[in-house]
Amino acid sequence: MSGLLLLLVGVLSLLVCVLRRRIRFMTEGERSVTSLITVHGSTHHPALSHCTRPGQLDSSRPVLVKDHGLKLGGADSLGCPEPAEEPVTKGSPARVQQALEAGLTYCHNETGQPSAGGLRPPTEAQDTRRDMMDWSGLAELGQLGPGSRRDNEPPLVAGWIPFVGKAVEFGRDAQGFLLQQKKKFGDVFTVLIAGKYMTFIMDPLMYPNIIKHGRQLDFHSFSDSVAPVVFGYPPVRSWKTPSLHEDIQRAFKLLQGDHLCALTEGMMGNLMMLLRQDHLGRRPGAGPGWKSGDMYEFCSRVMFEATFLTLYGIPQEGGRHDGMDELRKDLFQFDGWFPWLVAGVPIGLLRQAKTSRNKLMRSLLPMRISSWSNRSQFIRRRQELVEKVDALKDVDRAAHHFAMLWASVANTIPACFWSMYNLVSHPDALQVVRQQILDELKLSGVQFSTDTDVTLSRDLLDKLLYLESSINESLRLSSASMNIRVAQEDFSLHLKNERSANVRKGDIIVLYPQSLHMDPEVYEDPQTFQFDRYVQDSKGGFFKGGQRLKYYLMPFGSGSSMCPGRHFAVNEIKQFLCLMLLYFNLELEPGQTRATVDSSRAGLGILFPSAKVHFRYRLRCV
Repeated sequence: MSGLLLLLVGVLSLLVCVLRRRIRFMTEGERSVTSLITVHGSTHHPALSHCTRPGQLDSSRPVLVKDHGLKLGGADSLGCPEPAEEPVTKGSPARVQQALEAGLTYCHNETGQPSAGGLRPPTEAQDTRRDMMDWSGLAELGQLGPGSRRDNEPPLVAGWIPFVGKAVEFGRDAQGFLLQQKKKFGDVFTVLIAGKYMTFIMDPLMYPNIIKHGRQLDFHSFSDSVAPVVFGYPPVRSWKTPSLHEDIQRAFKLLQGDHLCALTEGMMGNLMMLLRQDHLGRRPGAGPGWKSGDMYEFCSRVMFEATFLTLYGIPQEGGRHDGMDELRKDLFQFDGWFPWLVAGVPIGLLRQAKTSRNKLMRSLLPMRISSWSNRSQFIRRRQELVEKVDALKDVDRAAHHFAMLWASVANTIPACFWSMYNLVSHPDALQVVRQQILDELKLSGVQFSTDTDVTLSRDLLDKLLYLESSINESLRLSSASMNIRVAQEDFSLHLKNERSANVRKGDIIVLYPQSLHMDPEVYEDPQTFQFDRYVQDSKGGFFKGGQRLKYYLMPFGSGSSMCPGRHFAVNEIKQFLCLMLLYFNLELEPGQTRATVDSSRAGLGILFPSAKVHFRYRLRCV
C-alpha cells in the first residue's frame, strides 16, 4: 500500500510540475516549441569536432531544443565556425535533425534572447539533473543514465520511472532497500526519490564529518522550504519578516535547561489531573476489576491533552478545554496526509488534509489563545514574535501555532506507545523499572499510595536509569527519521580518512540512523528489546569496525537539525510511564501477535504500530 501511495505522490507531483510550467509559459506569452531529443550514436557535429571537449556532449543526456524562429548562421558562443548547411526555417525537420546530430541546445544571453549563432553544446549548468523540473511536457522527462555523473560523484540509482525514481521501493521497505543498495554500491550512493536526488551515507563512522559541515551543508534551507507549504504560513526567511527565523530559533531555548523545570511541573500536574478524573476515580477492589482498551488510543488521548494544557494553557474559567478529542482527531487526520504534503502534493488536491488544517488553525487563532490561562513561557514568546510582524495575518499566526502543536505530539505519542508496549510485553523489565521508581521515591522521602497524587521532579526523573534506557531502546527500535542536509554549493565532501565525494549545490545529503540502530555489528541482537542495554553498554560505548562511535543513537536528529524539544519530549514520556506503572497493573490481552512497525512513514520520524494492540489495566493496591 505504501508503495502505491508513493507512486501516486510522484505522479501527482509530476503533473503539478508540468501544469505549473505550462501556466508559466502561457503567462509569459512564450510560443516556443520545446522538444526533448535524446541523442543516439554520434554526439559530435562535424563542424564542432575541434571545439568540444571529450565527454562534453553525452549520448545518454536529454537535450533541450527551443525554436525561436531564428535561422542558423554565424559563429556560436563557443567560437565554433558556421556549419556549411543551408539556413533552416522555423520548425523544419532539417533544423531538428541538425540539432539531433550535433547534440545542441539554444543558448541565451543576459537579456534572455538567443545569442548569436543560436545553438551551442549543453554546458554543465544545463545538466539534466538541474533541468528536469523545468521541462514542459511529460515526454520531456527522461531517465538519467550513468553518463550524467561527474568525476568522483557517488553512483546514481535512478530507477526506470521518470521523476518517481525509486520512491516506490523506498516507501515499501526503506531499510531493506537501502541495505540492498549498500551491497551493490558501498556506503555512499545517490537515489532519485520523487524528484529529489538524495545521497545516503550508510557508514556511521562518516557521520561526524557530515554533521560538522555547517556552512556547506544546511538543514534549515530544507525545513524552511517544506514547513510553510505543509502548515500554511508564509516563508519565515523573507524581507517581510527579516528576523523572524532567528527569533524563533532562539525561543526554543525555553524548552531546555532551567526552563524545563517549570514545564515538567506543569506536565506532571496535568497528567495527574487527567488520570485522576478519567481513570483513577474508583478505589482498588471497589470496581469490576480490569478495564480494556486500545493501547495506542489510550496513550494518544492522555498525552495529547496533557501536552496541549501544558503548552497552551487552560480555559480562563479553569478546568479542561471542550472539543479536545475532536481537535486530536483532526490533527492526526492531517498527519495521515503529511507524507503526501512533504512529497510536494499541493494541499488543494488533498481535501481532507485541507479541511483538517483549516479547522486546526481556527482553533488556534491568536484571539483564542490569548484568552487561555497558564500558557507556557515558550508559547507566550512565540505569540509575541508572530504578533509583532505586521506582514502576518491572524490565520498565518494560527498556522505557526498549529505547526508547533503538531511538532509537540506527532512523534511523542507513538514514542510513548512503543515505550509502554515494550515494558508491558516484558513483565520482568517492567518490574525492574517500577521498583527503581519506588526506591527513588522512598529515598526522596515520599511514601507512595494510590490514594494520593504523586509529584515527580526533574531531578528524580534524571535518576531513573532503567526507565531512560527502556525509552531509548524503544526509540532505537521504532525511529526511522532521515537526518537531512542540503548542499549550499558544489564542493568535495570529506567522508573519512582520505575518502571524499563530490556533491552539487542543491543535492540532499541523508543520514539514515535506522540502518545504524539495526546494525548487528553495533548492537547485539538488534531486533530484540533489551531494557537495560543503555545502562550496561553506554559506559563502554558502541563500536563498528573496531572504532568507537560518536553517534550511536539518533532518534532526534543530529547537529543543527536535532530536535530542540527532545528533553521535554523524553520527560513527558518518563512522567506518563511512571504514573502508569505506579498506579496500575498492566497486561496485554492474550492471543495477540507481537506488534510490528508500519513502515509507510519511513524517513519521517517514529513509526506507528501496524495493527491495534489491546491491553488491560486495573488500579494497584498500594
